[in-house]
Amino acid sequence: MLPDCVYSFKNIKFHKRLKIDTMKKTLFILAILSLALISNAQKDEYAYLKKFWYGYPYIDNKPLKKKVTEAKIKGYTETIKKGNNEYIWIKVNYDEKGNYSSIEMFKKNGNLSKQYSYEYSPSNKNTSQKIMSRNGKKILLYNFKYDKNGMITDEEYTKNGKVKVKINSTYDSLKILESSYYKNGKPELEKKWVYTYYPDKSRKSSIIYNSKGKVLYTWNYECKPEGELASKHKDTTDVCRKETVDNLGNKVITFRKFNEKGKPYKVEYTYNKENQCLGYASYYANDIINVRSKYNKNTGETEEFTIYNKKGIETYRSVNAYNDKDNILETKTYTKGKLHSNSINEFSTSDFVSSMKIFKKGKLEKSCKYDYMFF
Repeated sequence: MLPDCVYSFKNIKFHKRLKIDTMKKTLFILAILSLALISNAQKDEYAYLKKFWYGYPYIDNKPLKKKVTEAKIKGYTETIKKGNNEYIWIKVNYDEKGNYSSIEMFKKNGNLSKQYSYEYSPSNKNTSQKIMSRNGKKILLYNFKYDKNGMITDEEYTKNGKVKVKINSTYDSLKILESSYYKNGKPELEKKWVYTYYPDKSRKSSIIYNSKGKVLYTWNYECKPEGELASKHKDTTDVCRKETVDNLGNKVITFRKFNEKGKPYKVEYTYNKENQCLGYASYYANDIINVRSKYNKNTGETEEFTIYNKKGIETYRSVNAYNDKDNILETKTYTKGKLHSNSINEFSTSDFVSSMKIFKKGKLEKSCKYDYMFF
């Protein structure tokens, strides 16, 4: 199972371009709405059928939720000014528990572009997410059901009124045992994943079956005694998990795997003694760095995020500068080592982000103003 601090980066352009500030932190609203969490326990297995898999459009940002609740924020409006043009870009509403209740996005001409709405269970679990056009027509609908331990047992994704994906999962305590996949609303099983575990509750194997019970692929979570990855053979991958401690006393968990095309790769997660995620890194073959992230231990926010090409050369980097209150004062982005853009935040006396100025190659590109509503 992967940690909660890792996100999918396939839409990195949204990460670089669309930044919404609420309270102390810079949020990526479109990323929250559209990116899947890699922390899903079955991510590698679902990646085997990635062209069929639809990721979660919602990220449960617990630190942000806590701050929103403590400050009794009901919502906020972001107004963008670019040149002589000024327009409302987004309106966000929260419920009294700090959850998103609705989001409205607007075009430059003031017309409504899209609407988002969310529903929650009495135990504060997200049960429904709707993405609608400006006239209220449902475009995408996500429904979720949970067991008594708060684990997702039923997932359903609907597009334009038609069910595209259904997934049913069963658990033993907090360990997933089986996950069944149904496509395009069909009642017949499409694929099934079965999981086994060692006595210490660590993953032993993941096996994917087709609708006729034939094994399509197997992930064996084991490695050689020296901690190296065993060789891949047809339809089976040996996954090596190794745990070490660095010179600062942080726990480093390393996974060596093969992707669906048989190419080896490595991922690393770093935790402090309080089990907080401090960093994530993924590597191409031959241990060439691909992506590296560093996180603020107090907030979980990203301090530095870097992407490298297949030669290990940096192509993109984003760096956040914090003050002593863990507010993001400035974000700088670099392309191929050269400064591309930077954004500077200003805060109100009550410690909320009140405005942001965005510069591109040293010139002011646009500014953003934030107006808050309170319960």
